[in-house]
Amino acid sequence: MRLLFRIGIAALLTVAGVRGQVSAGGGIGLSVLSRDSKASPSGPLATQYDAGKGALAHAFAGWRVHEYIGVQGAYVWTRNAAVLRTVGAGAFQEQRLNVSQNQVGGDFLLFFRDSKSWIQPFLSVGLGITSFSGAGDGVRVSGAKPGMRVAAGVDVWTRGAWGFRYAFLETIGPNPILPGADHALMTFKNQFGVIWRR
Repeated sequence: MRLLFRIGIAALLTVAGVRGQVSAGGGIGLSVLSRDSKASPSGPLATQYDAGKGALAHAFAGWRVHEYIGVQGAYVWTRNAAVLRTVGAGAFQEQRLNVSQNQVGGDFLLFFRDSKSWIQPFLSVGLGITSFSGAGDGVRVSGAKPGMRVAAGVDVWTRGAWGFRYAFLETIGPNPILPGADHALMTFKNQFGVIWRR
């Protein structure tokens, strides 16, 4: 996790040091993990998990390479509570754990209005590396996995150098909570924050 954090900070500083119109910001938000389940092929055993809403914090720095095109580096931390339920051989087990994710990523942004507009909607797509850790009730999950990042958002600017950013971000990658699950792990993130540019 420390290595990922250092890589993220280095990427943010590198992007922020590029000449031209650069931006940086950060904030808080809400994250939701997708549910999933799996069945054992060798016997009557099924496992599923549910996850509640959780907190997130994020930071980013970007470079507007064109009126309608940008790139950015980003770091996101999330924490969610999850419940694992296993049924099989006449027994039922429920285990609760807290799952933390630290993700460092890079994105390509497409803006729908030019850099002089006070409101600038955008779409983004990118890749990231996520470090997972979770523990509780005798269960531990950990690992680092690559994944895809897609988002839709909007920057709203004041007359000065400061503005507000909202983004709905979805990350998709392997599932460390339930290895062998039917689907990839999806994390849905509502991100609110401030943004500065020069």
